[in-house]
Amino acid sequence: MNYVNVQPTAEAIEKMAENLRSAAAQLDAIAERTRQKGNFELVGDAASCVANLMPNLRLDLLVVRPLREFGAS
Repeated sequence: MNYVNVQPTAEAIEKMAENLRSAAAQLDAIAERTRQKGNFELVGDAASCVANLMPNLRLDLLVVRPLREFGAS
């Protein structure tokens, strides 16, 4: 079996996990502030946080990097 360099893909996955943890913490904080304020003023912040997740998850890296590695081996 040929050696496959999984390091770049593993690093991309770790970065995605970091982004998700950060977003979860932001959403928790927004939820708490929403409770404290008693209104929907911060819902836009939550929507923005969620919308910004998708480009940062880089699903393409989970497909393209492994395909390139298999093509190179």
